[in-house]
Amino acid sequence: MTTNGTIARILAGVLALAAITLGARWLAFRRVDNQIYKAHVLDRNWKVLAGFERGKRMGRKVAVEMCPNTVTYRGGALAQSVLGYYCPDIPFNNSSGLIGAHEEELYSGKDIMTTIDLGWQRLADSLLWNEAKDIQGFEQACLVVMDVRNGELPVIVNLSHKSDDGYGLGNRAMEQEYEPGPVMEPLTWTVALKDGMFRSKEAMAEVISSGKIAKTYKAMPEHFTRSFKDCLLQDGYIRDDIHEANNAVIYGPESKDWSESMVDELAQGWTMKMTATHIAAFYSTLATGVRRLPYLVKKIRNEEPKIIGEERSLIIGKLDEYGSANLVGRSSKSRWCGYAAETFAGIFPKENPQFAIVCAVFTTRLPEAYRMTCVPEKVATEFSERSNIKK
Repeated sequence: MTTNGTIARILAGVLALAAITLGARWLAFRRVDNQIYKAHVLDRNWKVLAGFERGKRMGRKVAVEMCPNTVTYRGGALAQSVLGYYCPDIPFNNSSGLIGAHEEELYSGKDIMTTIDLGWQRLADSLLWNEAKDIQGFEQACLVVMDVRNGELPVIVNLSHKSDDGYGLGNRAMEQEYEPGPVMEPLTWTVALKDGMFRSKEAMAEVISSGKIAKTYKAMPEHFTRSFKDCLLQDGYIRDDIHEANNAVIYGPESKDWSESMVDELAQGWTMKMTATHIAAFYSTLATGVRRLPYLVKKIRNEEPKIIGEERSLIIGKLDEYGSANLVGRSSKSRWCGYAAETFAGIFPKENPQFAIVCAVFTTRLPEAYRMTCVPEKVATEFSERSNIKK
C-alpha cells in the first residue's frame, strides 16, 4: 500500500508539474508586449502578429503593435496595413483590414490564423524598401506573393514614402486600383489562345507581331471583354478576409465612353483597373490553369475548375523571354491617378511554379517623364532566390 501511495503521489506531482508548464506556456503565448490578450492574429507558423483585448475605457480594441521580435519599418508595424484595426468608440471608419472583418471572432476569444509568413514578410519588406526609397518621385509600393497551389497569400507588403501620415498604412496591394499596362498582355494572349488563334510558338509570335488579336476582337468586343472577365477574378478576394478589397474593372461596350480604339488599349493592358493582388491571381492561373481566389485566413476552400489547359505553356514560354534564371515574368510601365507606376509580375520557380509574385512601385512622376528603373523586377528576382523555395 505504501508503494502504491508513493507512486500515486509521484504521478500526481508529475501531472501538476505538467499542468503548471502548460499553463505557463499558454500564458506566454497569450502575452504580447507584457500584456495578456484575449485573442490573437497569427501567421501560418503560429507566430503572433497582433493581439485583441477588451479594455476598461475603450470597450474593445485591437493592439496594432506587433510582438517585440517583429521587424518594424519607419515606426510602423510589419503587416499592420493588412491586419488593420477595430475601435468601436470611433464613430466613423472604426475598423479596417483583416481584423475589422473578423472582430466578432476575435472578441469571442478565437485566434485567427492567417496565411502570412512572417519570415518572408520581413525579407520582402526589407528588399522592397531598400530598392524603392531612392526612386525619384517614390510615393508608395507593394509586393504580393501568392501560392499557386492553393491561393494562400504568404506575403503582402505595403510601403509609403512617409512614415507618420497614416496613408502608408493602407493596404495598397488590395486597394490601389491602377492600369497595369503590358504586364497584363498575357491575358490577351490567353484569350486568343482559348479562341484558337494559335497553337504553336511560331504562330503565337506571328499573331502578336501582326496585331491580328486587336483586329479580330474589334469585330466582337463583347466577346473580348467577357473573356477577360472570365479569366480574371473580378470579385478578386474572399470578402470576409479584408474589408477594403477592391474589384477589378474591365471596361467594355456597355461603358458610356466606349470606342473601337479601346480594344487596342485593352489588348495592351490599358483601359482596365485592378490591384496587384488581381495581377498575382491571374499569373497564378497561368501557372496552373486553375483560377483560385487569393485569401488571407486559413480555411478549407473548394477547388476551382481549370480554365486554361496545358497549352498555357506557350504563354509561359513567351514570358520566359523576359524572366531570370529562377522566375518567368514581365515588367511594364503602368498608370495610376495620372502618374507613372512600374510593375513586375511573374511566377517561380521556373521549372516547377509554386508562387506568383507581383511588385509595383507608384510615383508622382508623369508617365511621359518616367524612365523604367527595373526595381520591381529586381526585388521579385531577389525574393525568389532568397526565399529558399525548392525547385
